[in-house]
Amino acid sequence: MNKKVSAYCCFIPIGIYAAYSLSMQVLFDVPFMAKSMLLSIIPSAIYLLCFWKLRSSQRGMGLKATFLSNGVLAVLLTFLMVYVGNDTESALIAGIAVHSLIAFILVGAVLRHITYKDNTLLKDEDNGRIYVIRNGIAHVLPDNEAQRLSASDNKIISFSGSQMSIQDAGITPVPLNTSFNDSFSNGITVNPASGMPMVGGISGLDIHGNSWGTNFNEPSNTYDPNRGY
Repeated sequence: MNKKVSAYCCFIPIGIYAAYSLSMQVLFDVPFMAKSMLLSIIPSAIYLLCFWKLRSSQRGMGLKATFLSNGVLAVLLTFLMVYVGNDTESALIAGIAVHSLIAFILVGAVLRHITYKDNTLLKDEDNGRIYVIRNGIAHVLPDNEAQRLSASDNKIISFSGSQMSIQDAGITPVPLNTSFNDSFSNGITVNPASGMPMVGGISGLDIHGNSWGTNFNEPSNTYDPNRGY
């Protein structure tokens, strides 16, 4: 995962477009800025939505996406100002179109869900935890296994838990116990609550009749469905 920057960077494109509008007004001595800023309310609202979404989930913007989107916007608006500036109506329409296009691309990048293939390794740089993706679920590896993988040549994708959590990627984190770890390399799906192999994957039952994530049918469990514990 690439580095993150503050969610306030969502407002940089609005500043770039405002600079474009002001430059058009000064260079060509036309009442350009007020009209262009008023008509650009839709892309401005989209950037505000991106900011709210990132702030509410305590995430940052991708550094690469930020530089790319702002760089493309600045280059295209500069091109319009230089080559289309004399035709202010065309510059106004084209400028709003470019501004809106970048806004829609950015909101798509912000709102999209990140997906990972099975066996992908993720490392939270804040606490050192290493996760392995299995059936769309992030399993926390035991300390000894995490240390072994950190010292190996396995590809591990790093992220900062303070800026983006596993849940932000649509993945549920669960602990990975020893029995699951022993079976993981063999491709066996194991119930993390009971440590028993699953029949039919996570949508089925383990060999003791427990559904995924439960251990009610374990011999050591004192739970009674009629009386409770």
